[in-house]
Amino acid sequence: MNVVHRLRYVADAHTDRVAVASVDGELTYGELSDQVDRYDAALGRIGIEPGDRFGLVMGNSNRTLCTLLAGWQRGAVPAPVNTRLDDATTTALLEAAGAGTVVLDGDFVGQRATLADAGHQVVVSGRTDDDEFDAHVPEGVTRDIEPRLDDEDALFLHTGGTTGRPKWVRITHANLAASLGTQLGQALDRTDRSLHYYPLYHSGGIDLTLCRLLCGGTAVIGRGWDPGDALETIERYAVDGITVVPQMGYELVHHDDVDDYDLRSLTYFLVGSDTVTEELAGEFRALGAQPMQAYGLTETMAVIAVTEFGDTDCPLDSTGEVIEDVARVRIVDPETGDPVERGAVGEIVVRGDKVTPGYHDRPDTDAFEQGWLHTDDLGRVDSDGYLHITGRLDNMMIVGGENVYPTDVEETLAEHPAIAQAVVVAKPDDRKGEIPVANVVLKAGEELTQEELTEWFIDRDAAFKHPREVRFLEALPKTPVGKIDRTALSDRVGDER
Repeated sequence: MNVVHRLRYVADAHTDRVAVASVDGELTYGELSDQVDRYDAALGRIGIEPGDRFGLVMGNSNRTLCTLLAGWQRGAVPAPVNTRLDDATTTALLEAAGAGTVVLDGDFVGQRATLADAGHQVVVSGRTDDDEFDAHVPEGVTRDIEPRLDDEDALFLHTGGTTGRPKWVRITHANLAASLGTQLGQALDRTDRSLHYYPLYHSGGIDLTLCRLLCGGTAVIGRGWDPGDALETIERYAVDGITVVPQMGYELVHHDDVDDYDLRSLTYFLVGSDTVTEELAGEFRALGAQPMQAYGLTETMAVIAVTEFGDTDCPLDSTGEVIEDVARVRIVDPETGDPVERGAVGEIVVRGDKVTPGYHDRPDTDAFEQGWLHTDDLGRVDSDGYLHITGRLDNMMIVGGENVYPTDVEETLAEHPAIAQAVVVAKPDDRKGEIPVANVVLKAGEELTQEELTEWFIDRDAAFKHPREVRFLEALPKTPVGKIDRTALSDRVGDER
C-alpha cells in the first residue's frame, strides 16, 4: 500500500491539528494534505511519472517535506542528496540513482549550472525570486494517490559518504509505514510535539517526522543546528521532546542563555549516534527531561531500538529495547555467524519491516544473509533485554593481542571530572599492533596532562586499554548531521604515520 494512504487517514481524522512546523511556518493536517495534492500535480507537470526517480537538493522546510510526500503520492521515488556534498559527488550520486529531474532549493541555486551540464532537468523551488516549481503548482486539484505495493521502492537514501563510495539504499513503502514503530517504541502518542534538526535527506530526519505524522502528532523540523534557535523553538511551540546527538545536547544545555527560556514543556531528550554520559544525563534531568536513546541505520530506515518514555531503569550505556513490532535482532559471532550467549558481545544482525531490501545496482551480498542484515556493529543484549552498542567491527582495536573497544575507553574517560568530551581512535603501532589515541576536550577552566590522565585511568580500568597518546583539543570535529566525526580524527592520526 502507498504509505500516503495511511497518512491521509490520519490527516482526515485530525484536519485542524498542526502537523508540521518549520522555517516556512506551520501546516495543519488539512493544509498539509492540500499542499501535497498540489505538489503532486506540479511534479506531473514537470514530467515526473509513477516509477520515476528524481533528485532533491533541499534544506529542511515544509516545502521539502511536501515534495517528498508528493513524490510518494505520485508513485515516484525521491532521491534526496546531502546538501553539503561537493558538486562532483552530488552529480555522481544523482547519475547513479537514474534521476533525470532535480528539484533544487533556492538556497543552492549555485549548483544549477553543474547539474544542468550533467544532463539533469533542474527545477528551482522556493527561497528565491526565481521559483520555477511554484509556476507549476495549481490552485486546486483532485486528489489521486497512485497505488503502490508494500515492497515497491518509495525512496532512495544514500549512505557511506564518509567511509567509502556512497551507495543508494532502497526504502520501500512498507519501510516508511513502519516508522510508526518508532513512536510505539517510545510509548508516545498523538499528543507528542517533537523537535529535530536531522536533515530530510537523512533516514533519521524522515523517520522522526513520519513517526509523528502517522499517529497524528506534531513534527517540528529545524533547519541547520543552532542551540539558540533550538531553545527559542522549544519555548515557542511548547515542545515535549527534542532529538539530538550528544554534542548537540551538550551545546544546548551549556548555551549561555539557556536560563532565559521557558523549557517547562520539555520532558525528554532522545539521543542518537552515541551513548549519553552520566553528567550530560544529569543536565537533561535538571531541565526536567528524561534522557532516552535510540539505535538504527540508514538500512533500517533509522530507529529499531529505543528507550521507552517513562522507563527510568534503562541503563545509560544502552539504546533501549528493540522495537519488536518492526524488527528482530540477533547477536552473532562475527566469524561463524552463530548466536552468542545472552550478554556476550557479537555482531548485531537485523531483519524486519524496517529493513531495506537492498542497495540500488549494488547487490553487496555480504551485507545480507538469509534475510538478515549484517550491520558491522558490535553489541550485546543484557539480561533485561536492553541493547548495548559496544563498537564497530572495523574500529575495534587489537592492542597487544587484547580486544579494545573505543566506547569502553570513552566511558571510562568520561568519568574524569576535568573531561567534557572524549573520543578514542586507533593508531597503528609497530610493537602493539594498534594503540588507543584519546582526543579530549576539557571543561572550561580545567587543566590536565597526559601523565595525570594515564595514572588516573590505570587506577580505574584495565591497563591494556589506557590511551597511549592524548590529544587535547578545543573542540571535536563534526559531520553535517552533528555527529562527532571519528573518520576525521582517524585521518589526522593516519596523516602522522
